[in-house]
Amino acid sequence: MEKRVMLAAAVVAIACIGAAAFVFMGGGGKPKFYWWTPHAGSPTHIPWHTEVEQMYNQRYGENVELVKVDYSTEDFKNALETTMAGDYPPDVWHSWGGGVLKDYVDAGKVQDITDLLNEDWAVRLLPPENRSKLLWNSTWNGRHYGFPYTIGVIQIYINRSIFDAFGVEIPDVEKGEVWTWDEFMQAIRTFKGKKNSAGKDIYPIVVAGGEEWQLSFYYMYLVDRIGGSDYFRKALNGEAGYSFTDNVFVRAGELCQELVQAEAFQPGFINAGYDIADFYFFENQAAMYLQGSWMVSTLRYRMQQLGGREFPLDVIYFPVIQGGAGDPSDLLGAVQDYLCISSKSQHKEEAYNLIRLHGTDEVINSFLQKVGDILVFDSRVGGGLDVPASKYDPVILKQIGVLQRAANLQMPWDQYTPRAFALKHLELMNRLFRPAGGMTPSEVALEHQRMAERLRSEGKLPITFG
Repeated sequence: MEKRVMLAAAVVAIACIGAAAFVFMGGGGKPKFYWWTPHAGSPTHIPWHTEVEQMYNQRYGENVELVKVDYSTEDFKNALETTMAGDYPPDVWHSWGGGVLKDYVDAGKVQDITDLLNEDWAVRLLPPENRSKLLWNSTWNGRHYGFPYTIGVIQIYINRSIFDAFGVEIPDVEKGEVWTWDEFMQAIRTFKGKKNSAGKDIYPIVVAGGEEWQLSFYYMYLVDRIGGSDYFRKALNGEAGYSFTDNVFVRAGELCQELVQAEAFQPGFINAGYDIADFYFFENQAAMYLQGSWMVSTLRYRMQQLGGREFPLDVIYFPVIQGGAGDPSDLLGAVQDYLCISSKSQHKEEAYNLIRLHGTDEVINSFLQKVGDILVFDSRVGGGLDVPASKYDPVILKQIGVLQRAANLQMPWDQYTPRAFALKHLELMNRLFRPAGGMTPSEVALEHQRMAERLRSEGKLPITFG
């Protein structure tokens, strides 16, 4: 953890220097404006972003130059927070929407782009009758503060070959089949101690525990499965009869620790990075991986690098809890990949043109070819474009069907909530999942409650959208 803290501090320091240079650096040449992304670790997003950057400078670069800066996810969040606080943010930047974006909107840091999204090209992509669904987590008082691009869906990805090799039946999501928790644990026990065809250990589940948001997926899903889709929101906002100290949250923590005690994850999971979890899964050393739909394009890219190797990928629902109130079809996920503009930007028209460019058929088709995640403009999910099924990976297409049938879509807590709550939540996930020296489920629940109470006293909760 110490190394990670030191690295994060170094990144923030560089961001401060760099952002200050963006604002104050003069001299000859064309003025520059800056676009920050959190996709430094994505081998599919980077080529797409680079193509958009080049396309922009060819079309609009006579008097100004667009400069793209790519960060890893957590470094991006820290750098953006620092530059926002210092009042020298980038001109255009990525957001997941939700409470973190609302913090910046409330502070007057984000440009209102409602008029931009009422232009004909945007109305075509984001039909007004569906905007309450497609733009809800970037809209306040009827005003829009971000231009979305994708819908991320979080499910359990599986290696079909490993399931088949050890006789574990795959629940069919297209038929609405879902495991119980006991069946899930039985599958974990079946996979434990097994080896793949190369003689390497198979792990029932891989997780990048060093990225606490991956640990959070389990806790959030369990709260939904036990308490139902609204329980978290009601506890967060302090509605009568709801608290993070309720048994719903304690039981969710207990089941998370049951996974740790069963050694469901790979050794050293608590400090593992994204690359480690991906490696084990991609190399046929893991049966399951609870991850977002953005992972699919990365996996296919890696397989192409290995000579076009096939990977037996499939997807299943998160298990249900006996006696729980959650709908089995509930999903974690949200509209995301927003482009936002800083209110302090001296290049607003240039920023508008960057967003307009993202709405062209040329850039959209490039996204589908290079990245291939669920496009928010797809008519299947409420957008205005009829995207051919052939544009998607078969697993992504299956997830679009699952999304269409979902009773509820729960935005991840570290995006839905104010930044202070998000940081506390992620810290608590690390402590909950630690194999030794962590916190009890009751202690984790109490700390969530204390943070929610503090934010309510500061007027940052309850949180509302629309």
